Amino acid sequence: MLYKKENQPIYGYLIIALMMALVGICLISFTQSIKVLTIVLGALLTVYGIIIGILGIAMKSRNFAFVLKIVIAVSALICGIITMIFNEKSASIITSVFLLLLIIDGSFKLGTSINAKRYDVKSWWFMLIFALPVIISSYILLDLVELKIETQSLLIGIIIIIDAIANAFSAFYIRQCEKKMQAKIFYDMHKEGQ
Repeated sequence: MLYKKENQPIYGYLIIALMMALVGICLISFTQSIKVLTIVLGALLTVYGIIIGILGIAMKSRNFAFVLKIVIAVSALICGIITMIFNEKSASIITSVFLLLLIIDGSFKLGTSINAKRYDVKSWWFMLIFALPVIISSYILLDLVELKIETQSLLIGIIIIIDAIANAFSAFYIRQCEKKMQAKIFYDMHKEGQ
């Protein structure tokens, strides 16, 4: 399997990075046409739900990660379909949801950066450089609801593209981080056992 090889990137991160970059480009390009924008975002969310669902079903074990992937897939699928149907009403909701998702994603990247620093991964700071601006700018933009939807779309598009770059980097970075964390955990467990 491709995802088991140590030097191979994690292709799920690359797919998500590509999808996020497309969403960011759409948000920057189609700020005047919110109806087209919401249809495109709904379609991307639906595709994301399908991909996550397929990845969840392909899992061998039926544990919490399986349930979580299926719940996320169904939620993304439902949200994508509703967004495409009620596209004019969902523009302000979409901006808030994207900003909240970006805050959550940035928080995960911040946690990964902290763990990488803890386990002596030398490039931990690169993830931190992307995590902090995404979290801070998303939070600030979430508070600025009085901005025009076109301005919000432009700013969210820029934030999503920054996060897409971080996800593309994560595809190559996570393997190294996991390997060093596992080695450090094994060493610590062995040290405590003596």
